[in-house]
Amino acid sequence: KRPLSELGFTSPRLSDPLVALAFLFGSNLILNGLGVILSSFGLEMPDVTVSALLPQNTIERFGWIILSISAGICEESCFRGFLLLRGKQWLRSWIPIVLLSSLAFGSGHLYQGGGGAVLIFVYGVMFCGLRLWRGSLWPGIWAHIWQDLGAMAVGQWAGSNW
Repeated sequence: KRPLSELGFTSPRLSDPLVALAFLFGSNLILNGLGVILSSFGLEMPDVTVSALLPQNTIERFGWIILSISAGICEESCFRGFLLLRGKQWLRSWIPIVLLSSLAFGSGHLYQGGGGAVLIFVYGVMFCGLRLWRGSLWPGIWAHIWQDLGAMAVGQWAGSNW
């Protein structure tokens, strides 16, 4: 019974893709640094997990593209739209719901190992910050889609060294 704009589906702005690119660049720098720290404690994403997920042929690449778009829209809608909106109504504060939403997001990525789940938790916190700062899901959706597409592109480029 509430408008979709409350979830974050506001009118898209021309600046949204640019904000998404800046966010993607900055957040990946931070996450790469955190990844180095985590790996020094033995918490890293297993290479086998990543390489097993990468598409191997044209049909799988097409599926990855569809999945990337779907994940960008659906995960941002759920974790940074619905959970933030409802959580704020229940908890009356952004901090616990940002942490809970990001914990749920990170735990959904436990298949990437403990280090991967920690990185995705931190990424979730950053995505929540982007959502709250911009008042819209669109920059996060763009960034999420490009992150997932970029993972395929880098994986394809790196080949078996991934």
